[in-house]
Amino acid sequence: MIQSASLVADTRLVRETAHVYVAPAPGPELSLDTDRIEALEKIEEEIVLLAAHLHAGEHRFLTLVAEFDRLRGWELAGHRSCAHWLAFRTGFDLGACRERVRAARALVKLPEIGASMSRGELSFSAVRALTRVATPENESDLLDLARGCTTAQLERMVRGFKLGSRQDEADREKERFESRSFSVFPDEEGMYEVKGKLTPEVGALLMRAVEAAGDSLYRKKGPKSVSAETSFEDAAHRSADALGLVAERAMAAGFGENAPVSGTKAERYQVLLHVDAETLSEEGSGLGQSEMEDGTRVSTETSRRLSCDAAVVEIGREETVPCSM
Repeated sequence: MIQSASLVADTRLVRETAHVYVAPAPGPELSLDTDRIEALEKIEEEIVLLAAHLHAGEHRFLTLVAEFDRLRGWELAGHRSCAHWLAFRTGFDLGACRERVRAARALVKLPEIGASMSRGELSFSAVRALTRVATPENESDLLDLARGCTTAQLERMVRGFKLGSRQDEADREKERFESRSFSVFPDEEGMYEVKGKLTPEVGALLMRAVEAAGDSLYRKKGPKSVSAETSFEDAAHRSADALGLVAERAMAAGFGENAPVSGTKAERYQVLLHVDAETLSEEGSGLGQSEMEDGTRVSTETSRRLSCDAAVVEIGREETVPCSM
């Protein structure tokens, strides 16, 4: 009986100790006296007032950006666009500058939204969302929506507004499909530039193929090759290498359903590199010619590396000796 009572006491002690251990540290007493309420109201009023001034100042900022862009002042310093100039001069991120230039251009045709922002009623975040869908015809209705909701709610409504009817969505899908493009062409420095716009399913497929090729290509380097500290430039290099592996594997596999079909074998799409013998020679000066079929020049080191992995066909050239009659 005594042992049982001791056990109960110990259990109660453990519970009380645990309760004390997990209890949060006591904070300052939250008194609701009149002086404290008045002080908080003054701070709140000043915060809201400063926010309105910031919104109004942002509107003035966008107005000047729109005028500067209209006059193409950014060309004087040799910048590629107004957004690039803005990023260079103000320190904003380039993506943020692109959004500000876009919003500034849109506000020129949206006087009601612009006037509301100049009075400090709308933040740039709200204006950024509104200018994606606003027109002179619907800006009044959208402005009423913006005044009665948060920016997050406004973003969701704008996304729903952009969807519209099924017919509108079908028309947009058709426009997106017809705008697809892809091009690969050499630049002035002998590199190849890749540009394009793909449909969602093709773009997603390409991304997964590049990711898989990158994982396979860099797996031998260990987990440190792809860490959280990997820079954007390193990731871009990895994607470029992976795209080359994707193309190489695709050419090796062919493009038939089960096997390469006639007209789609890799041999038909060979990449030809014309290299002088002097370029490949170890004793060569490295000044020999080496170029693709389209005239793109290739360095001596690249030519020798490619020649080690590819089939080399020697072609003799006869010298023509002019003779006098």
